Parts: sequence; C-alpha cells; structure tokens
Amino acid sequence: MVRRIMTNHFYSSKKWRAKRQVILKRDGYLCRECMKYGKHTEAKIVHHIQEVTDAPELKMKNNNLVSLCCSCHNKQHPEKGGHKLY
Repeated sequence: MVRRIMTNHFYSSKKWRAKRQVILKRDGYLCRECMKYGKHTEAKIVHHIQEVTDAPELKMKNNNLVSLCCSCHNKQHPEKGGHKLY
C-alpha cells in the first residue's frame, strides 16, 4: 500500500509531467511498439521499461522510458488486464 501511494505521488509530480512531455516529444508522439510494425499510432503513455517499484533509480532515465499507445501499454501489463504478446 505504501509503495502504491509513493508511486501515485511520483506520477502526479511536476518533474514527472515535464519528463513525460520530453519523452513524448522525443518519440514524435507516436507509439514505439506500433512503429515496429509500420503503424503510426498516437502515444499517450510514457512507459517505464523497468518499473519504478523494481528500479526506482531508473524512473527518470530517458533510456528506461518509451512512448506507447494505450493498447500496447496494456499488453505490457497483463496484471492490469492486458495480454502480453511475447
């Protein structure tokens, strides 16, 4: 429960909102996973490749962040109802 509260606080922080915009802009506001298949889908989520709870030291590192559409993000999190394809 404490981890969830700390994580929620992080995602609502000014620093995270600014970093999110940097990553979306870097990725051209397109889903990087869809682009692997030649599709151009708008990205609305910045995903942590290594989750914040598992690797908090990487939570603001550009190379640990990727822009994804909602569908692809859900596939990365089967525990949240998505279905991972790989």
